[in-house]
Amino acid sequence: MSIADAVEAPVVPSRRRRRWRRLAMLLIVVGSLTAAFFWWDWKAERELNAVIASVDRTDPAWRWEDLEATRRAVPDEQNSAQHVAAAFAALPERLPGFDSLLIDLPAAPAQLSAAESAQLRRIHDLSERMLTLARPLAEMPHGRYPMAWSPEKFHEMPASYHSLRSIVPLLLAEAMREAQQDDATMALFWCRVALNAARSVGDEPMLVPQQERHYFCLRVARVVERVLSQGEPSGPSLASLQALLADEENHRGLRVGLRGERAMWHKLLEAVEAGTIDLPTLNSPYHRGDDISRPPGAGAIRFLARPRVKEFHATALRQYTDYLEIATLPADEQVVRLAEMPPLPEYSQSYYIVAVRAQSISTEQSGSALLRCAIAALAAERFRRINGRWPTALDELCPRFLAQVPLDPYDGKPLRLCRVTEGVVIYSIGPDLTDNNGNLVRNRRATPGTDIGFELWDVNKRRQPPPAGGFMGPFPRSSALDGPEDRLL
Repeated sequence: MSIADAVEAPVVPSRRRRRWRRLAMLLIVVGSLTAAFFWWDWKAERELNAVIASVDRTDPAWRWEDLEATRRAVPDEQNSAQHVAAAFAALPERLPGFDSLLIDLPAAPAQLSAAESAQLRRIHDLSERMLTLARPLAEMPHGRYPMAWSPEKFHEMPASYHSLRSIVPLLLAEAMREAQQDDATMALFWCRVALNAARSVGDEPMLVPQQERHYFCLRVARVVERVLSQGEPSGPSLASLQALLADEENHRGLRVGLRGERAMWHKLLEAVEAGTIDLPTLNSPYHRGDDISRPPGAGAIRFLARPRVKEFHATALRQYTDYLEIATLPADEQVVRLAEMPPLPEYSQSYYIVAVRAQSISTEQSGSALLRCAIAALAAERFRRINGRWPTALDELCPRFLAQVPLDPYDGKPLRLCRVTEGVVIYSIGPDLTDNNGNLVRNRRATPGTDIGFELWDVNKRRQPPPAGGFMGPFPRSSALDGPEDRLL
C-alpha cells in the first residue's frame, strides 16, 4: 500500500472508543430528558403555587376544612333531611311504576282522566304512611346532610340523600291528586312539603346535590302552575309558598357547589401529589372517558405523571375560580363572560371537572328565570283574589304583594306581563334574548322563538273537562306490583 493510500484510508476507532462515544451520547440524551422533566416539573409547580396564592387572596376560607367549619348548623328537631330519610324508610318495598311525566303534565286547565286520577289515588294509598311522616316538612325549610370526605369516595353523599329522588315525586303526585279533587289549598300545602324536601340539601359543598335541589324546586314550580289551573288556593297558602320560593331564589346553590368542588379536587390532588393515593387506583365519575390516572404520555408511573397532575391541578383551580367569578355576576352579564372564556387545554377537555361548568351556569340562569316568574305569578294571583282583576303591569303588585318587580336574568330588565285570552303570562325572554310575547314551552329546554314563564288562567277557564284519552294515554300493565321495574328509586 502506498503512502497516499494510507493517508486517504479512514481511521477506524477501536471498540472501546465506540462504546465510550455511545455512552456519552446516551448520557447527553438522558441528561437532556432529565433536565427537561425537572424543568417541566418546576414550571408546573410554580404555576400551581401561583394559582393557589391567587385563590388564597380572593377567597381566604376556600379549603375543604374551612367550608365544613362554616356550614350552617341545623338542630336535629329542625333538620328536614332527617324527616326525608324517615319518610323514605316508611315506603313499601314496591310501588307502582307510575310514569314520572304524571307530575310534569302540561299546565293546562283541563282535569285528568279517570284512569290518571285512579293512578294518583293508588300512589296515595301505597305511600300513605310516608305522607304522614312527611307532613311536618311543610314547616321545616332548612336541612343538612352529614359530609365525610375520603379520597376513595370524595364525591359521594350519604345514602339518605338519595331518598330525595323517590320522595319528591311522590309528594308532587299527592299535590296533583289534591288539585284533581278540587282542593287547591291542600295541593299547595303538598307543594310546600315537596319544596322543603328538596331544600333538605342545605349548604352541602357539592355541585351535584345543589343541582338536584335546584332541579326539584323547578319541578315544584311547574306543579304549582298546574295547581293554579285547577282551582283557587287560599290567600295565606299563596303567600307562604311565595315567601318560600323567594327564599329559594336567593339561594346561590351553584356558588356553594362550585366552591365545594374546587376544595374537594384540591384536597384530592394534593393527596395524589403527596403519594397518598396511587394514580392507577384513582377512580371517579367526575370525568368523561379518562381520569388523571391515565394522563396522556404518563402511563402508570406516578413519578413521570407528577408534572401533568400538577398542570391539571392548576387548570382545575383556575377554571373553578373563573366560573365562580362568573356565577357571582348579575345573570345578564354571565352570558357575555361565558362567551369570553378561553378554550380549555386539549388534555383537559374530556374531564367532567371542567366540561360542564358553563352548562351549570346556564341551567341556574334558566331556573332562576322560572322561579322569579313563579314568585311574581303567586303575587298576581293574590292581587286578583283581592281586586277581582289581573294587574295591568307587575308594578301594580308593589309593594303590597311584591317588594319589587323581579328582574329578568337574561337582560336585567323587569319581568314581562302579557294579557292573553285565557288569563295572563308572566315571563322572561329566555336564552334567545328575544321577546316572543310569552310563547312558553314548559317540558323541554327553551328554544329560539320561546320564552320562559308562568301562566295564570281566568277563574272561569279553570278546571275544564279532561281531554279525550287523558294527557298520558292508556297506562301500561307494568303498573302491577309484581315486576322489578316497579321499584321506585
